[in-house]
Amino acid sequence: MKKRFAIAGLLAAIVCVIQSCSHKDLCYDHDHVVDFEIKFDWSKAPDAAPNTMVVHFFTPEGHHYRRYEFSSQEGGSVKMEAGTYKLLFHNGEMENVGESGYRYDEYALTTSPILLLSPIGRAFDAPRPEDSKDEPVRSAPETVWAGASDDIEIKPLSGDQSVTLYPSMVTSVYTVEIRDVKNMTNDIDISGAITGMAECYSIGAGEPFGQAVTLPLSLERPDASTLFVRFTSFGHCPKEVKRHTFTVYTSNKVYKHFDITDQMHEAADPNNIKILLEGLDLPADGLKPSVEEWGEVIDKEIDMN
Repeated sequence: MKKRFAIAGLLAAIVCVIQSCSHKDLCYDHDHVVDFEIKFDWSKAPDAAPNTMVVHFFTPEGHHYRRYEFSSQEGGSVKMEAGTYKLLFHNGEMENVGESGYRYDEYALTTSPILLLSPIGRAFDAPRPEDSKDEPVRSAPETVWAGASDDIEIKPLSGDQSVTLYPSMVTSVYTVEIRDVKNMTNDIDISGAITGMAECYSIGAGEPFGQAVTLPLSLERPDASTLFVRFTSFGHCPKEVKRHTFTVYTSNKVYKHFDITDQMHEAADPNNIKILLEGLDLPADGLKPSVEEWGEVIDKEIDMN
């Protein structure tokens, strides 16, 4: 008799488990999860060639919900819950650019700290302009294509659904050319740095963000008397109008500050700024790399008599 009751109890328990499992399977059959196509239209940046594209979904309240990364600049299909979303998107797989923030209005692209003389492989301190000596030092970003899209609705139990996004270039291009450089020899390494640049870029706001930073730069030598650099940035003067200095540093501890404020602020195209500087007279005797103190290059007065 006891065995019959035990067997009956066991069978009842098994039935309950089976019913429970069946109910759970039905819960996972989410009709409100649908296939959603992300398409990128590159008409605003026809020459763009990103490695990957990143799309962030945010709730209407601005909370981060999901991140997708596509291996094609054309986009792809994702599975998303029905609802209304705000989207931020940008290219991915960049060496110097990272993501920061978990709310729509806080999300930004930024770069990592770097040593001031890293372009010439030096770790020692170097003289900095007085008005920017405390600025954080950051890497220059790669080219960024990005954008935002609000009120994207994904409907449940619907057919083909998609959204077309339109990335545009949000970084600016800067070139600095220094002509008439004297005594530039192959045994001296030379780098540059520019002050007053934007630390981050807010895609949601569509503008530079964060504090002012200094960007170290590698300088090219097109010929024996010219230094040149072309780089991208999130912009300059992120908070207020200020001065900008371009500094040349050498491996034998010689430096020169150039005030480039007017050229930065009065550029004809604020997204494509060209800085032209004349004259850099490096010491002819070539200071030894073992020298302990830095020496500033002083402009020489020309005797017109």
